[in-house]
Amino acid sequence: PFCLNAQVSFIATSDAKQVALGDVFQVKFTLNNAQSDKFTPPSFADFMVAGGPNRSNMTQGVNGVWQSSETISYVLQGKKEGQFTVGAATIVAGGKTYNSAPLTIDVTKGNRQTFGNLPDNSKEGVMIRAEISQPEAYVGQQVILDYKIYSRVDVNNMDIVKEPTFD
Repeated sequence: PFCLNAQVSFIATSDAKQVALGDVFQVKFTLNNAQSDKFTPPSFADFMVAGGPNRSNMTQGVNGVWQSSETISYVLQGKKEGQFTVGAATIVAGGKTYNSAPLTIDVTKGNRQTFGNLPDNSKEGVMIRAEISQPEAYVGQQVILDYKIYSRVDVNNMDIVKEPTFD
């Protein structure tokens, strides 16, 4: 149920234009008002991919006007200081090819705003606990892993940079 008059667009966005070395940031590629057939990500050679690709879809109808979007996101981390470009991604939708605009990210030397920046005496005031939804599962069954963070200090930002192997 898509509106025939809706404008199709494919855009790239980032939650940061400048990040400290070691911090993570998110890049999203969003296709509006079309269904994708094929997505080709850009090269992330200058970054470490800490997460992704993650996909989300949204369809909304208000007063008979339908809109949809599909978002593919990645969590990235700079490998070294400097100004780097996240190149254009390509997506095919309805037989047409769309390209996103490239994004420029400045990776600077600076203070991280994650747990690594806590004063030494406050690290004892932070605990992370992983809780699993069920102790046993069969192959292919969904299992939910929740991370719970307990803290006696003010935490402004939390990003999981590397997941465990889940063996």
